[in-house]
Amino acid sequence: MTHSAQDSDSDMGEDQVNPLIILLETAPSQEEVAKTWFTQDVFVEPEEQDMLDKYNSEDEMLINLVGEMAPKSKTQTTSELLAPILTKKRMDGLLQVPSSETPNGFEIVPVPPTDSSDLSSDESGDDIDRKAEILSVAKKLILKRQRESMKDDGYNKSMFDDEGLPYWFVDEEKRHRQLIMPVTKEEIAAIRAQFKEINARPAKKVAEAKARKKSAAQRKLDKIRKKANSISDQADVSDLSKSRMIEQLYKKAKPKRPEREYVVAKKGVQVKVGRGKVLVDRRMKKDARRHGTSKQGLKKGRQN
Repeated sequence: MTHSAQDSDSDMGEDQVNPLIILLETAPSQEEVAKTWFTQDVFVEPEEQDMLDKYNSEDEMLINLVGEMAPKSKTQTTSELLAPILTKKRMDGLLQVPSSETPNGFEIVPVPPTDSSDLSSDESGDDIDRKAEILSVAKKLILKRQRESMKDDGYNKSMFDDEGLPYWFVDEEKRHRQLIMPVTKEEIAAIRAQFKEINARPAKKVAEAKARKKSAAQRKLDKIRKKANSISDQADVSDLSKSRMIEQLYKKAKPKRPEREYVVAKKGVQVKVGRGKVLVDRRMKKDARRHGTSKQGLKKGRQN
């Protein structure tokens, strides 16, 4: 009597389960598969493995000691039993326990200081230098002439480097072909000095000064409002004169703008114009007079 293929498969399934077939109910999740994969010895560094073995051995010894040192009396607590063990581990540098969790009578050994403060100071210094360099370049980008010169300097031989060069050639070129920044050391030092002034300025005093200035301006405005109300309440004064008087009061209360300083340009001499200064020359006045944009030209045009 011959059996069919289906009967043979069913008989084999009843006798033994195929190891290549995994049921969905018993299949591991993706997290479990990833965890088992990365727990292999290949992914563990030798130093990390030594530290793990050391900590595991220390923990096993601690558990064994706790089991042997069972409290002999009801009044003896677990913290009293663990005190010498924790002190030993703290002395070895393996455990750091906060002051609230340490038992009475034992001192905490301070952790040796690290060089993190030095590293942070070095990083902050480099950051300040970088910011000063960026700001000095940005100041030059404001002016058109300097901006155009910086664009021209951008075209250099470093733009056309070949790829796939030998490493010894690239290292040699890096030493002798360094791009020169379009800023000087004096300009960067000036920006750094500005940063120091800003950092040294106490924020509390600045806030107090601003608050005092604001309160003084508010008091002055309140006085002017009272005067304006008293002027408007006068019955024997015309409305036109009232409006003029009130306008004069508010005009006095406005902060005065600093007067502009006019700098006369001379032929063949480059004049530096700072903030609050206006550069004027004879050519500008002649052109304005020709086009009728001067004050006298505007008056004549209105009369016509």
